[in-house]
Amino acid sequence: MVAAVKHSKKTAIWNRPITGKSLVLFVLFFTVVMEALIAELHFPESIRYINDLFILALFLAMAVKPKQTMLRTHCRALPWLTLLIVLVFTLSAAIRGVAPALYLWALRNTFRGFVFFYACVTYLDREDLPGIFNKLFVLQIVSLFLALYQHYGLGLIQDNVGGIFGHGNGAGVNTFNALIVVYYLNRYISGEEPVWKLVAVSISALIIAALAEEKVSYFYLLIAFAVGLLFTKASAKTAVALLIAVAAGYVGISILQSLFPNIMEGMGSLEAIDKYLTASWDDSYVIPRVGAFTYITNIFFQNDPIGLLLGVGFGNGETSSFAALNGPFYLMYGWMHYRWFTHQWVFIECGWIGFISYLSFFVALGIWLLKERFVADDDRAKPYLVMGIALTVITIISIWYNATLKVDMCYLAFFSLSIGIVSLNTREAGATQHV
Repeated sequence: MVAAVKHSKKTAIWNRPITGKSLVLFVLFFTVVMEALIAELHFPESIRYINDLFILALFLAMAVKPKQTMLRTHCRALPWLTLLIVLVFTLSAAIRGVAPALYLWALRNTFRGFVFFYACVTYLDREDLPGIFNKLFVLQIVSLFLALYQHYGLGLIQDNVGGIFGHGNGAGVNTFNALIVVYYLNRYISGEEPVWKLVAVSISALIIAALAEEKVSYFYLLIAFAVGLLFTKASAKTAVALLIAVAAGYVGISILQSLFPNIMEGMGSLEAIDKYLTASWDDSYVIPRVGAFTYITNIFFQNDPIGLLLGVGFGNGETSSFAALNGPFYLMYGWMHYRWFTHQWVFIECGWIGFISYLSFFVALGIWLLKERFVADDDRAKPYLVMGIALTVITIISIWYNATLKVDMCYLAFFSLSIGIVSLNTREAGATQHV
């Protein structure tokens, strides 16, 4: 009898249908843990490509029922802007004669995040978010202990510390820190989460950022608290949240100062910050973060109006461990590290038209979330809309700061962008469809 019950349970598990929601959740959580699997448990680096299979499945599922995705996206401009980006980038590739293989590889690198964004808004409901973040909270605590082990146990420092994101992964650390703090801040203010969780994620985020020397995490969290408090009426909870922000900042900066005193001296000087943002021709940043477009124009597009408008060709700046997927531009200029920054990468490959169309997606989403926050009549959705505003601002900043939106960690960023829209989709409005 017991054996029969066990067999029936196993059968029930294997007979469960694969849903769009299950694929979305796999990609999200696998993205969070896969670098730890590689760095700490020595899984092969090829496991990163597992997500590609699920993203392809999600794309095909949504392509079969595009109306469902359009309806659940709410912001009608976004699908059209995404289509515009695809068309402009394709035009860039066609005019520049990009090899088909490089074009397809560029499509994969650039638009997998967009596919995941639409999958999140298609298959996730507001009721799913607390359960998702409860699990992400546990992973943040695991990340804290891993970061401490990496620094004090393995002797790793700065960019080699990444917590659950392996031995160095600023795109993962910064994005995840922002995501988890933004959620618990706004859910605490709305009375849905306890204060101790906000304290835990704020302190842990800044400790991890200090150990990894990820200075931008401090700036991201400043934005998170500023936006969260700006859209909230003054109350005891907002006062407590402000106190937590100050205390967490003090702890994080104290740790950073003890570990890297010279770096802290630089952070306190406007001249040093300006030098950092405009640095070029050193071992790291050949093209400066700020002023990159002028620099690239002078070096590559000065006498090339087509290049200025549409770049060197979507795909020609790509690289991969597969030799056939190394673009001609990358083979000549990859040493300039333009692929470390999304704005440089997009501008070089697709020019002004490509970059402006690309940026328009994120700006349009931010404006729509801002408008929706003031017209929403569902109080349960408002905290999530504020989260969406903060995370969209942070994502736009990341376009200039690193290459989060073009690397494996893009799934975390595009999930964060989807939260405001997901909050408007409830189970009462319709059940999630099976793939």
